[in-house]
Amino acid sequence: MPLTPTNQDALAHLMQPAFARASAALSTLLGQPIELHAPDVRVLRLNELPAFLATGLNGELINIHMTVEGALKGAAALLFSAQSAAEFIHLLTGQRTSPQSLTISQREALHEVGNILLNACLGHLGNQLGAKLTYNLPHLDIDNLGMLLAHFPAATHKNRRVILARSVFQLKIGSASGYIIIILDKASLNRLLSSNSPL
Repeated sequence: MPLTPTNQDALAHLMQPAFARASAALSTLLGQPIELHAPDVRVLRLNELPAFLATGLNGELINIHMTVEGALKGAAALLFSAQSAAEFIHLLTGQRTSPQSLTISQREALHEVGNILLNACLGHLGNQLGAKLTYNLPHLDIDNLGMLLAHFPAATHKNRRVILARSVFQLKIGSASGYIIIILDKASLNRLLSSNSPL
């Protein structure tokens, strides 16, 4: 199925309930209201991802990622710049921290946020397909996407697609931003697009 502008819009619409589900799950986890907005959802080839992120995420990345199997095959990740991760930790805990010196407990907090958020998003997509997805526990890495991209042989990058959502986490006292990405092979993306009845 060609990825037309209409399909891109439909895919963005399809993702909105996933973000609403993730917002509810995060609010329950954190014991405070948190809204997740995704003002920009687009699809890229996997080999285009590093260059695109370099325009908005400078330096080291906090990368919480998991692999996905079943009706959709690929991976999902929550990405923060080190600075945004520090801002998010401050909003959650009130603790000021240097982007270069996240403590073990702060990394664990980011890991749990990523776990809840990615599970909520993937759970919605599985429901949309009427199929069960399986995914492993997420890993947190601080690098430049190397550990995430290592799951996919370089020769396959042109044939994989990335659903990329710039994400804003809104709390009462402020906001922090990052990216949610879902990496799929073309067959999985077509299956997801075909599940959306308006297409």
